[in-house]
Amino acid sequence: MKEYAPIVIFCYNRIDKLMKLVDSIKLNKETLQTKIYFFIDKVDNNESLTEEIKKYLNSVNGFMEKKVIVNEENKGLKNNILDGIDYVLQENESVICLEDDLVVSKYFLSYMNNALEKYQNEKRIWHINGWAYPQLRLDSSKIIIGKLMNSWGWATWRDRWEMHTERSLNLISGLDYKTKRNFNFSNLTNWEQQLIDNENEKISTWAIFWYQTIFLNNGLTVYPTKSLVINNGMDGFGTNSGKTKLFNTKLIKVEPNNFPKNIYVNKINSIFTILFYLKLNLLKKINYFIDKIYND
Repeated sequence: MKEYAPIVIFCYNRIDKLMKLVDSIKLNKETLQTKIYFFIDKVDNNESLTEEIKKYLNSVNGFMEKKVIVNEENKGLKNNILDGIDYVLQENESVICLEDDLVVSKYFLSYMNNALEKYQNEKRIWHINGWAYPQLRLDSSKIIIGKLMNSWGWATWRDRWEMHTERSLNLISGLDYKTKRNFNFSNLTNWEQQLIDNENEKISTWAIFWYQTIFLNNGLTVYPTKSLVINNGMDGFGTNSGKTKLFNTKLIKVEPNNFPKNIYVNKINSIFTILFYLKLNLLKKINYFIDKIYND
C-alpha cells in the first residue's frame, strides 16, 4: 500500500472555517490512508472556544490516524506552525501543511503526494505549492516549476526543512542590490521589508523566512496551473491577513498530474506572476490616492 504524507492543520479561533476545511479534505479519496495532526493554539481569554474546537476535532473521523495537540499557552501563529512542523517531521519524512482558513480541492492530496514522491530525491525542489497565481491555461492538469513559494496549502520534506535554521534573522538586507532585487521578484514586491519588520518586532511572521531559506539555497517550487486551495481568511479577521479579493481563485476541476519532463522555471507562469504583482501594485496606488483624497 502506498504511504501517504501526513497532514498538519494549525488551528486558533475560527471553528466555522476549520469545519469547512476538514469537510473539504474528507472529499479526497486518500484520507482513509492519511495521518492527520491538529495543533490548537490556546485562545487567550476564551478558554471555552479552545475547548469547543478541541471537542469538535476529537469527533472528527475518516482518517487513518489522528492526533490533537492543544498548546498550554498562546504561542502565536508563527511558533505554533514552526513547532508543529518540527514535531511532525520528527516522526515523518514529509508533511502537508494547512491553516484553518483554507478550503482544498478533492484532488489536493493526490497532487501533494504525487509531487512529494516524484521530487523527493530532486534536491533542487524545496516546496510544493497548493495555491497558484491566476493564469490562463489550456491544460489545467499541467504542473510547473517556479521560484516563489506560497504558504496556503503546501508541502516539503524533512531534509529540506532541517536546513531552515534561520527563522527570525534577516539575511537579505546586507547583500548586494542584484540579490535583493531578485529576492523581491525584480522589485515588484518588497518582501525584504517583511524581514525588516520582523527584525524590528513590528510583525511576527514565519513564511518570509522559509522563503528566504529557499531563495538563499537556489531552491525551486512546484505549482499547479490552477489552484487547489482557496484562502477563506482574506476577510480582515485572520492573523496577519488583510481584506482583499485579488487573491480569490476557483478550485481546479481536473486532477493535476501532468508533470514537466525536465526541471526548469516555467516562463508562462512567470509572466502571469509579473502581471499579478503589477495589478496588485496598481490597486495599492489607487487605494492610496482614494484614501488621501478622502482624508484630505
